[in-house]
Amino acid sequence: MKGLFLFKMSYGNLLANFYSFEPYFYGPCSFEIYDDLLMLEMKGLIYEYSPPLSRWSYYGLTGQGRKIAGEIINRASRDLVDDLKEIKMKVTGLTFLNLLREVYSLYPEYSKVSLIKFGGRL
Repeated sequence: MKGLFLFKMSYGNLLANFYSFEPYFYGPCSFEIYDDLLMLEMKGLIYEYSPPLSRWSYYGLTGQGRKIAGEIINRASRDLVDDLKEIKMKVTGLTFLNLLREVYSLYPEYSKVSLIKFGGRL
């Protein structure tokens, strides 16, 4: 969710009909993403898993999903793919709280209804 949000904030003016985000309990949220995840799972392109003791769901590509993703990546702009990889590395390299802290520091308007408040400076 946060990766797609950061992607939109970087490329939103170039993307038609991309997800709309709103402030929510854990930062920017687009409820449309959940519909797309369900559709991708039903098509057999992704699978959902929850590690033990985790409160979050994670998603991975199936073999067919990897194939289609590879085809899309091969057709995409190299700069765009590199930027997406950079966003992914950033998002997956931070703990959730540190990621949220960073998102809130860049886009404080998305923290207004958050259940997580950071004291003082972000």
